[in-house]
Amino acid sequence: MPADLAPTAPPIPSGAVVQVRYTKYDGAPHWAFDGPFLGTDAFGAWVGAPAGTRWSRPGWTFDAESAAVVLFPAAGWTGTYNATHPEGQRLYLDLTTRPVWGAVDGTWQVTMADLDLDVITRADGTIWIDDEDEFAEHRVSYGYPADLVATVEADALDLLRRAGAGDRPFDGMRRPYAPAQPATADRWLELLARVTAR
Repeated sequence: MPADLAPTAPPIPSGAVVQVRYTKYDGAPHWAFDGPFLGTDAFGAWVGAPAGTRWSRPGWTFDAESAAVVLFPAAGWTGTYNATHPEGQRLYLDLTTRPVWGAVDGTWQVTMADLDLDVITRADGTIWIDDEDEFAEHRVSYGYPADLVATVEADALDLLRRAGAGDRPFDGMRRPYAPAQPATADRWLELLARVTAR
């Protein structure tokens, strides 16, 4: 199994609240939300973001219109799988540092630095690498090391290829909602619905 396809989280009870905290490379706060821990599989650890979840970053806050699940592999990326999305974004892969798990004042937390590049898949099959201009700017302003730049660029291309091919855990993302065949993320979206219905 590739190194990026392994669970990363410590034993956390299903339904326990996890604080998800993205930072910028210099440690400044970026996106944050709290959600229930759902479990782990061969691809990593899954955290839920039910409809109504508040996502925030400095200067911007919104409440999600629909449910999503977020995958945290032992790799330099995270993946947000949307049940539905106002812009049709089915899958949002965020290039990051490797997620780090811990507990803060008795609450589980996972943190990672956002490294700008994103691989976005729409339900109509459109897929692309986003924020390349931001990455070019921040590699200078944050002083990204050359080896980090090379790794992030290679990882983005690899994720573009894998998501475009529908490799697991990206299967089922390039098709309309309510697919006939369950995808990897569907199991976790169904579990999220059960956890939040309790």
